[in-house]
Amino acid sequence: MDVVKFRARVGLRLVAYETETTWLERILRAIEKEIAVGMRRFEKIRSSKNDLAAEAWADDECEQIEEMLGVAFIACHSFINRVWRRVEELNRFCEEEFHRKLPSFSCFQDVFAIGRETLRPSGLGGIEAIFAVGNYRKHSEEWPVTEKTAQNRRKLVWDLGGMNNLQRRTAETVVRLGLEYGSTGNLRDAAKAVGVLEFEDLSPIWRAIAEWAGEILSAARREIEQFTKAQGGLAAGSASQPKGPPGDDLS
Repeated sequence: MDVVKFRARVGLRLVAYETETTWLERILRAIEKEIAVGMRRFEKIRSSKNDLAAEAWADDECEQIEEMLGVAFIACHSFINRVWRRVEELNRFCEEEFHRKLPSFSCFQDVFAIGRETLRPSGLGGIEAIFAVGNYRKHSEEWPVTEKTAQNRRKLVWDLGGMNNLQRRTAETVVRLGLEYGSTGNLRDAAKAVGVLEFEDLSPIWRAIAEWAGEILSAARREIEQFTKAQGGLAAGSASQPKGPPGDDLS
């Protein structure tokens, strides 16, 4: 096997490694369990008919659910970033050897078009939304705010005009999902927006990412095969599909 084919094989194996979703599933499963424990604790307090205690616990449990969902979205954000970085390494190899990038991955935004599932009513792709929410969780405290008057009331909102391009792109995305400055339920709203029905069941998120990761790998392998076809192609099985259902920032 010549050097070009060997490097292509190695690049694909690295993409395959990063698209393996087992570790992400373990993290989200653990978060599900923690959320479920809190939900059961709250239900027990509520059934005691102690309204004052139930109200206090409700605030506490909602805050904890927000924290747990934030960890989940950040983990997903990191996973998407890691996959992209491996694809970018493969792109650099392709530019060196074939003088062009992989057609499906000419820029970072292209990864959101793979396995695109449009969310209603935002019209966003599911992976794009998940990534943006993770980025929001990590950096929204750094975003500038401004005062806005609506219906004779003044309130603080994110100052899109005062943001840099990367901040603004993320802020505009999460606003389309229904998030707003100062809301104590943004992560819960975000989870619902990407298909979560019960907070102790995050399977809609990791299943979407697992499907996306598999399609990323398939597209990369298919296009590398096309590039190397003139040299006899890569051996079958040079990169396996990720198993099971199921960054720092580029935005």
